[in-house]
Amino acid sequence: MFFIRDRSIKIHFLIPILIFLLSCESMAPGKHPKSSSKQWIGKYRGPITVAVLPFTNETQEKDIEDLVRRSFYNNFSSKNYYDVELGEVDQILKSYKKDSPKAWRSLSPSSLGQLLQADLIIYGKVRDFNKYYVGIYSQICLELDVEMVQCRNSRVVWAKRVIERSHDGGIPFTFLDIIPAAIRSGIHLNKEGTLHLIDRLNRELVAQIPEPPCTSLSGSQIDVQVASFLEEGLAFKTLEELKEKDLSARIEKVSLKGGLWHRVLIGPFFHVSEAREVKKKVLQYSRFQPIFIRHIPNPKTNKGSMKGVSK
Repeated sequence: MFFIRDRSIKIHFLIPILIFLLSCESMAPGKHPKSSSKQWIGKYRGPITVAVLPFTNETQEKDIEDLVRRSFYNNFSSKNYYDVELGEVDQILKSYKKDSPKAWRSLSPSSLGQLLQADLIIYGKVRDFNKYYVGIYSQICLELDVEMVQCRNSRVVWAKRVIERSHDGGIPFTFLDIIPAAIRSGIHLNKEGTLHLIDRLNRELVAQIPEPPCTSLSGSQIDVQVASFLEEGLAFKTLEELKEKDLSARIEKVSLKGGLWHRVLIGPFFHVSEAREVKKKVLQYSRFQPIFIRHIPNPKTNKGSMKGVSK
């Protein structure tokens, strides 16, 4: 009986800590003032091109900003914008760095818009990333700032600060519950748990970003890009892998500054819902992280024009 009481004391000692950590889950995220989307979206005549800049990192977690940025872009690509592919953004900024002593982060939104051929640019900042572990309870916390800025006048048209948390484990009510709770809380802190939290945060964040209406006059189409390779053989190998899963794809060659790339594409689709279903299948049956590419069909050739759209 003495040992049972001793364990009970330890459990009751942990309860206030767990209650405090669990209560943090419901903390309301900080918000920036938002502009009315109708005021600035209505001023554009035609496709709105958006470039997602490299995110900054204010935490001690190495490369967390890259993981958050890629996840943000993958979710944002389903919006009714023409987004510049991350690889192209990075290549342009890298080339600028070679040719200019001035850091690209010191450039005005107007200058960045001209450099990237974008109407809007998105800044991101990972403000906080922490993992908490109390033996039978674990929690991951991520805080992110995102701003969408109009290039022509440097006006912030949309901004948001979000804090997302995930947790596992719990309060053990018997001695036999302690070990399973400790195991679950430890597993929760691995990379998979972090990626799940990042994706959930970005999915909820992107859902709040205003977008232009999608009309039949735009004639836009969507391709699902499964992957992109410099080596042609890898592209054909991917085609075969997709074919085995009843996914029909094609290869398109695109010449960029980094060389000749071979894109593996599925589509085109006229509705986002169709493209999303295919994207889910690719995620389910392959190792790739597909993205959406929007384009405008050329009426003369009936092929998509890549001008002003993601590469």
